[in-house]
Amino acid sequence: MDIVMYSNGCPQCEILKKKLDDKKVKYIKTDNFEKIIQAGFRSVPVLEVDGKMLDFRKAVEFTNNILEGNE
Repeated sequence: MDIVMYSNGCPQCEILKKKLDDKKVKYIKTDNFEKIIQAGFRSVPVLEVDGKMLDFRKAVEFTNNILEGNE
């Protein structure tokens, strides 16, 4: 599973980062926002999971449901 977190370090970004870290999810963190802007997103964090973009709410739902240690 390929996961990219688009983040600028805001409070919501830190919440999502903690959730991912607590679940031991491997991900790449970036502040290159060109791709998410092209996809129509105007705020971060955005989580990209295997090419699918998730806003903060959906990213939290995904993270809450992911099994620990998934890659």
